[in-house]
Amino acid sequence: MWTTAERRRLRQGAVIERSSVVSRDMRGALRQWECHVKVDQGAGGAGLLFQSDEKIAHGFIAWLGGSFGAGSLMLYRLPGEALWAGAQGNWHYDTEYVIRAETRGDEARAVLLQADGKTVMQDSGWIKVGAEDAAREGETGFMTWLGTAEFWGFSEQTSVGPGTTTSAPEQAATLGGGWTTSGDGAWSWVDDAHARLAQTGNPKQAIALDEGISGSTGTWRCRVKLADAMTSAGLVFQANRDLSEGFAAVIAPEGFRLQNLGGKVLWQDKAWRPKPGAEYVVEGEAMTDRVAVRVFAAEGKTLLSECPAVYVSQANNNRVGSLGFLVRGGPAEFADWGRK
Repeated sequence: MWTTAERRRLRQGAVIERSSVVSRDMRGALRQWECHVKVDQGAGGAGLLFQSDEKIAHGFIAWLGGSFGAGSLMLYRLPGEALWAGAQGNWHYDTEYVIRAETRGDEARAVLLQADGKTVMQDSGWIKVGAEDAAREGETGFMTWLGTAEFWGFSEQTSVGPGTTTSAPEQAATLGGGWTTSGDGAWSWVDDAHARLAQTGNPKQAIALDEGISGSTGTWRCRVKLADAMTSAGLVFQANRDLSEGFAAVIAPEGFRLQNLGGKVLWQDKAWRPKPGAEYVVEGEAMTDRVAVRVFAAEGKTLLSECPAVYVSQANNNRVGSLGFLVRGGPAEFADWGRK
């Protein structure tokens, strides 16, 4: 049941052997997932499902298990393969924690943090799970065992942790008319001319859409500057307002990729790596039933990475969408955006 009218906290309140729930709205792969959790007295454990299916047959779970009320963080491949377990005595009843999980390449990772979302208590490190499982798109959800627990801070729009309390509508109002934002980012203009836009937080995912620049087929372009080696950032193109449709050309620590806005990777170049603090020009092209992405050096001419045209659903043939920006994990700046 929801414990708030805004549907921001979810409680499993039955003392039963095992219970699971997944959200069809929060899907993806090769991305970061997060929730706050508090396990009630007497429960055997609780955890965060990620990249799961509705039968809980595929995907992973970052699990608070082990000794009842004094256990450890664990990482499982669903339905029940143990991949890693930390030392006991690291989680306790009636205490708020943050569980964070992530997939990349052929690896998965789980991290247990204190309620501030910054202080790490246990970290599995990157565990080899195979490229197929890491890239299998799935849903996020929660599981309890032999007791009850509460979960929150899990939606794509919910602010999590200190410094991320500004809501998406407030962020959009700060940017001005025609802008829509989503996620836990901190967007602001770098200059009075509104020619350079910065995301200054450390979001799990933040998106800003300029709905004044929209269309169907054509080439979309922007200049991207990444703050450090942990930041992923790029161009969103042909995106609808609720972000259920559209694509992104993303520069990430593991390379350059084309993905849809559900997080599914459609193409990836792992041979090229960005330089921290460098600036790049990124393009996305929509060609009726195909899309392609490119990244250039800062001068906009030297091609660094390019994907071949990728066929997509015919539903995209004449669909009108907007231009925007996507950031994960750290600050980034954007400039010179437009469509031709």
